[in-house]
Amino acid sequence: MEDLIEEVDMETANDLKLLEQFKGKVRQVTSVRCEVDAKKLWMVPLGDVHLGHPTCDVKKFLETVDFIKKNGYKVILMGDLIECANKNSVGAGWVEQKISPQEQLDTIAEILKPIKENIIVNLIGNHEIRAWKDTGVDLTKVLSQYLDVPYGGYATFIYFRVGSQNYVCHAQHGSTGGRYNHTKMMAAKRTATHTEADIYLYGHTHSLMADSEEKRYYDRRSKGVRIRKQYTVLTGSFLSYEGSYAQMKNYNPTRKGVANIYFGGEEWDVHVSV
Repeated sequence: MEDLIEEVDMETANDLKLLEQFKGKVRQVTSVRCEVDAKKLWMVPLGDVHLGHPTCDVKKFLETVDFIKKNGYKVILMGDLIECANKNSVGAGWVEQKISPQEQLDTIAEILKPIKENIIVNLIGNHEIRAWKDTGVDLTKVLSQYLDVPYGGYATFIYFRVGSQNYVCHAQHGSTGGRYNHTKMMAAKRTATHTEADIYLYGHTHSLMADSEEKRYYDRRSKGVRIRKQYTVLTGSFLSYEGSYAQMKNYNPTRKGVANIYFGGEEWDVHVSV
């Protein structure tokens, strides 16, 4: 019996070795670079679409993708692109979603395909994590492979080089929020206590808002103290309020849409429009 077990184990090991060569090339990255030789760059953090949910504003989402394509904006995918409800999901999402998770994945892939060259990185959200926990399949990684874009996992750094200027952005889907806008922003700003960046992008809350603070720092190049703004952006969603989970829980209504973020290429300059 022991000889048989050993033989089976060896056969399994050989099979796994053979399969190794067919593994996808998508690997999780902790940082990505975006370098453009230009006077300016515009970027959109795009997430919390929840495609498939009854209150998803598909028209607005399609208009946003078309705007990105026409204007050449760069994109960070912030997670929760699809509703991806299953039988273990909280609430009635499993029966309420308009199309199946497979159809949601197929549809979002086709919608994003025309702007895949604009996408810097793709992050996973808690709704995609549902499928991963239940099936072991990471739909965000599948989408990343289809679009041939970097997969950022839960969070990642993005280094921007625009013209002669450098910017560091930290993006994450997020996992906590709150009932009120100020508590949502406080949750997002906690990232700055352990992560150094110029801009923090935070999804999940479905709020669309931005805040900035003046930060003093020591510049090693000039050997002097400088002041620079640090930005925190809650990246919005595409869910309508009427008939939504937010309405059921008596949360404040939030605006649909995305933030537009400007990076200067000649002088260090950031503008966030929400």
